[in-house]
Amino acid sequence: MTPFMLRVSDVLDLPADVDLPDIQPSRRLPAATGADEHVECRSLAEQLVCEANVVLTANDRERIELTDEVKTGQLSFAMSYGQRQARIVTSIGHDVAVGHLYGIGSRHLGNVELTGADQVEKLILLLIGSDPEDTDDVLVPETGTLAL
Repeated sequence: MTPFMLRVSDVLDLPADVDLPDIQPSRRLPAATGADEHVECRSLAEQLVCEANVVLTANDRERIELTDEVKTGQLSFAMSYGQRQARIVTSIGHDVAVGHLYGIGSRHLGNVELTGADQVEKLILLLIGSDPEDTDDVLVPETGTLAL
């Protein structure tokens, strides 16, 4: 088992013992830099979701769903586990990219993003381990909507 798979197993045993991902206010970056950061997060998310799903399946638990949404001027992916969802969106326009985190893990009002791809791991563990009653009051926007 990988170190992340062991952490997933630990979260299944102690769901309340989960660190929040580090977030920051959304930044305006050059479009190429923002797209590169998004792809880095998405690539890591795919790897980690696969590892987490192995552990979840072995424990007769629901699997994490990973879905992509690509639209003109927007890159987006969402991870869902039960009633909880996190969506990472990068909007691109006029040579500028702005990242956003919606749903669980976005505990601040306003526009926020993860501080880096390394925080995807904490975001996945938060999806698995958080209390359904404590999943933020931030609604995940419908596909195609974005608050700038």
